[in-house]
Formats: sequence, C-alpha cells, structure tokens
Amino acid sequence: MPLVVRTGRCFWRPLNEADNLLPLAWDEGGPWNFLLELHRLGETACALVGLFERREERREATFPALATAGL
Repeated sequence: MPLVVRTGRCFWRPLNEADNLLPLAWDEGGPWNFLLELHRLGETACALVGLFERREERREATFPALATAGL
C-alpha cells in the first residue's frame, strides 16, 4: 500500500460525495493507538472522546479521513 500511495495516483471517494476525490497520503510515523477518554462536563454530564495517540502526539479521532487496521 505505501508504494501505491507514493505514486500520487491513489484516491479516496467519500460517501455521499460522488464528485469528490481526495488524494491519499501514507503516514510514515509508525502506528497510532486508538483510545477513549471519559470527560466530566459539570455535575451531571460526561462526554466520551475518541483519540489517536502515538508517542507524545495526540489527536482527536476526527483528524484522519481514513484509518485501517493491519496495513
């Protein structure tokens, strides 16, 4: 897969966007771990937040357009 993406001819078409092709980029920085955190919002509410983590780097689960296991 990394070789295919490096050609610059590998695209992803988001659902419900038939005319939109997004170029794929291969992330060489190593694997990300997915984790969930429960955040307290005041006295009676909580929020469950998904995160990707790699070494000291943390990003919200919304940052990748596409994530797959095993590649």
